[in-house]
Amino acid sequence: MRKIVWAVAGLAALSLLMIPALANNHQQALASKLLDAYENVRSYLLSVKDRDANLSATVDDALSRADPLVEEAKSLMESGDYEGAVLRLREALAILRDVLKQFKEPLKDDLKAFNALRRLSYWLHRMEGLVRRLSKYVNVTSVQEELDAVNSLIQEAKNLISSGNAQEAFSKIEEARNLLKQAHHDLRELVKESNLTKKLRAMKRVFKASGACISRLNWLERELMKKNMTAEAEEVRKLKWDIMDQVKELRGRLRDGNVTKDDVQALVELLRRCKGTLNEYRG
Repeated sequence: MRKIVWAVAGLAALSLLMIPALANNHQQALASKLLDAYENVRSYLLSVKDRDANLSATVDDALSRADPLVEEAKSLMESGDYEGAVLRLREALAILRDVLKQFKEPLKDDLKAFNALRRLSYWLHRMEGLVRRLSKYVNVTSVQEELDAVNSLIQEAKNLISSGNAQEAFSKIEEARNLLKQAHHDLRELVKESNLTKKLRAMKRVFKASGACISRLNWLERELMKKNMTAEAEEVRKLKWDIMDQVKELRGRLRDGNVTKDDVQALVELLRRCKGTLNEYRG
């Protein structure tokens, strides 16, 4: 896992933390994510506005202009106009970002901490996805517990930032970062002990061989049909479909983590039949 580092503080830090990655271009999903982003930024500004009189007045003024836009966006979402909702939400978020930009200096420690959290959350998200996939093949309970602890530390750090204790938040972030590195190490060890990598590579070779076999059987079927050897072509076709069905079944079991030695052996036997059939007609 790439080393998790802290970057220089800046306005983008808070923005990227508050707005989840918009991988799904669907307008409904985008509107929902922007709404979550707005609520996150709004909560943060409310938690820090009392630190400075000017900041308090600016936040109140910004919310008086942004909140109505969000309410309008919610109404548009209820009516199915997600494109219009996205426009309103972007406008509302721009108002709050202006506040962050205006008070970037007094909030610099918060922004630095949020930037560190953003990076940490990114790697945590990737680790969680990896653990979910590997949980089908190995017992990842201990690693999941470590990731849960990282999540708790991240939440503690967020609370500390909101309460004006950014320096204490950095301690939590460092603790979470070290724990995440430990979880990654432990997961690698689990995979190594289970020989999972070796097993998956073996499966990859079997699937590759299956694809090559199916391709050759397709060719043989066409050649037999050209020679009006209909019965023989039908046998080849049946063998081809048996292999395809077994590959599909095996892939499904692999995704579910339920592959057995018998499942693999069944496909291997079909591949042996394929080889024998090809040799027979080649001769």
